[in-house]
Amino acid sequence: HFSMQKMSRLEKYFKKISIPFNEITLGIVFGIGMGAFLLVLLISDYLFDNLIVRYIISLPFLASGIVALEIIAEKKQEKLEDGLSDFFIQLKSALKVNTEIIEALRKIQNNVLEPFSTYTKQMLNEINAGKLPEEALESFASKIGIEKFSFYINNVRYCHIYGGNIYLLTQKTQEVINEAIKQKKKRKTETKAACTVLYILIIIDFYMYFSFIASNQYYLHLM
Repeated sequence: HFSMQKMSRLEKYFKKISIPFNEITLGIVFGIGMGAFLLVLLISDYLFDNLIVRYIISLPFLASGIVALEIIAEKKQEKLEDGLSDFFIQLKSALKVNTEIIEALRKIQNNVLEPFSTYTKQMLNEINAGKLPEEALESFASKIGIEKFSFYINNVRYCHIYGGNIYLLTQKTQEVINEAIKQKKKRKTETKAACTVLYILIIIDFYMYFSFIASNQYYLHLM
């Protein structure tokens, strides 16, 4: 059984790619992993006679569904973060001309990157349909799902109700978010470099292992 922490992590991945988290979608992810495991086990059956060796090779593929989900979620997160940076650049520019947040959002709705363009249009449609701007902004933030953006929208709602300098708030938030994205990309680059070294070492280990087996007729017969 998965721990609650791991389930929460999976739920976060599903949320990032806008897929409902339930028994069906979770079953599909685990089904992909099981399918990959069985496929590799079947292929390794033609290559190795030793059952233990076949399972050692095949077992890691059980996690392939989760790994694929994580990669897709990370790619979408990167796209969101790129769109977020562009969103703040254009919003800050619009707020220089008009300090009213809703009017500034109307101005940039067709120019910002996806999914911000779609979400901005949906929010403005909700306001046109009679929804309170504060509620529409809150709904907008929940769709994006980035903590710093939600914090910004909460502050914008406060400024919209009680007054405040939204332009300065937007400028400061943009600086904070850009720095956070910069640091995240830096850490990711460092992690990729470390992973590359690790993968090379693993490949070398496997190469040495199978070279040894191939050169030793006794162990080759056991496989």
